[in-house]
Amino acid sequence: AFSCWLRSFVGLMAAFNRLALLSGAWLVAAGIEETRHLDGAYVIVNRASGRRIISGPSGFSASMGGPERPIYHEHRWKFVSQANDTYAIVNSANGMRIFAQTGKDHAYGFLTTDQGPIYQDQTWRALQQKDGSHVLANAKSGRVIAASVGLEGAAGFTASQVSSDSFAQDEAWWLIDPDQAVPADAKHCKEQLVEEEFKSLQLREEIATCSEQLALEAAERQGLASQLAHAGNGNEVTQQELDWLKGEVKLAWALAATILIFALGCVRSRGAKVKVVEDENKLDSSIRHAIFSSESEGQALRIVQIQCPGVEHSGIQVDLISDGCDVTMQRKASLGLHAMQWNQRFRFEPAEGQGSFEFREDRMELDHGLLKLVFQARSFQGRTVRFPQHYSLAASDNDMIWEAASTSAGSFEACSSPARSMLAKEGLDSASEAMADFSPSRGLAGGA
Repeated sequence: AFSCWLRSFVGLMAAFNRLALLSGAWLVAAGIEETRHLDGAYVIVNRASGRRIISGPSGFSASMGGPERPIYHEHRWKFVSQANDTYAIVNSANGMRIFAQTGKDHAYGFLTTDQGPIYQDQTWRALQQKDGSHVLANAKSGRVIAASVGLEGAAGFTASQVSSDSFAQDEAWWLIDPDQAVPADAKHCKEQLVEEEFKSLQLREEIATCSEQLALEAAERQGLASQLAHAGNGNEVTQQELDWLKGEVKLAWALAATILIFALGCVRSRGAKVKVVEDENKLDSSIRHAIFSSESEGQALRIVQIQCPGVEHSGIQVDLISDGCDVTMQRKASLGLHAMQWNQRFRFEPAEGQGSFEFREDRMELDHGLLKLVFQARSFQGRTVRFPQHYSLAASDNDMIWEAASTSAGSFEACSSPARSMLAKEGLDSASEAMADFSPSRGLAGGA
């Protein structure tokens, strides 16, 4: 029985060695390294919650991760080296850069953009921790990226100010490069790991059986020793056998105690495994958006449609910027929908020949979970500008003609400008009547 237990114990130790080797190979196959050279396209995974940073059609957020969830191109980020050991974190799929503005906290001013040069609030420091994870701190504002446990999307995904050098678990991130070469296939290693775990379970059962046999044999030996003691045979050979039996009993109890402690450790380790069951009774709560080009009365339009189920009017904020806007949405938790915050920047290139775009606030509407934002191009029309004609008392008539000639029809062919206006006003038909009104002598006589 002792040799049986010994063989089982040696086999169990060998199995544990194989498990350790396979576990190390599986970790390497999963892309986890001791040192990081930030020159690849990484999947940024939170150490505490397992959430992955993503920038795609549903916006900038931290989605749930896990070995069973696929890795999309929008999950991968390049660390582009900048000055003073900083990096610009750029999405591999769409080129969006992460930034955290100074003077703001949590989710405010924490967005992505692909416009303009790389400013200082778009640069980050990757502070490596003892376990190989990294804390991502903004080079200008000092804000640290975090993703809370148990939330999804933009909810709990923040860039917060920190007041000490110690960081929380949800403020550290694993930088995993799926393209890195590995010594063995990860799936194959996991299968071998399961197989070896099954073998170790069989060995533990064999050890338990051998332990029971040892306990029975120890009881039998103890009974035999008691019988020999009662027999009163005090020769030297019988005393040596009793001493040997006592030593065997002590060894058996020591082995039984060791096996019991080992079994309790295995039970605790198995009890520590938690199976996560996802709740499938949830609605599609993702926020998606699309941009459409249109035209109205010869002017270009850009229409932004945002699908935002469960978002109310009070939870929408639009901050206008040059040729675009920043949209922030807050959604409260409801049946089938979790609480979340969503941020996205929209900016448009000026329309050709029509100038830049301005926001049409009168056409903003939220209807059946669909937000509509309209931007209209400002048309430019060329024109000439002159000063208006000024009247001067010093001006005089250039023709100097105060008499008008009559025609056979009794009308006037030419007269001075004052005469024309007077004739038109009074309806005079003869030249004599017209001239009489302007006669200097008549004027003198009237004055006399």
